Amino acid sequence: MIAQVIHEAADTPSNIAARLGGEEFVLTAFGTGEKQAGELAENIRQHVSEMKIRHEYSAIHPYVTVSLGTATGRISNAADFSKLILLADQALYAVKAGGRNSVKSLK
Repeated sequence: MIAQVIHEAADTPSNIAARLGGEEFVLTAFGTGEKQAGELAENIRQHVSEMKIRHEYSAIHPYVTVSLGTATGRISNAADFSKLILLADQALYAVKAGGRNSVKSLK
């Protein structure tokens, strides 16, 4: 269900949604600025929250929530792309450390 929400957020042919590993997903939104990326991530977070999917095994929250990290910048080569993925991952872990169920952007 979460993957479907992320897939639907990738609403243009140049955007790609994929599972990165385990419970982590990636959504590349080419041509998206920092503000737009944050808004896109927040829309995903809100949509999942509104779904009220029971999370019976969580001691943190009774419903499934998502934490999202975003990163924006120019991509000229594979190294730039890798750097953005790393920044988004760092933003994600900062969100998790700060209480989860929110969005953080890095640039």
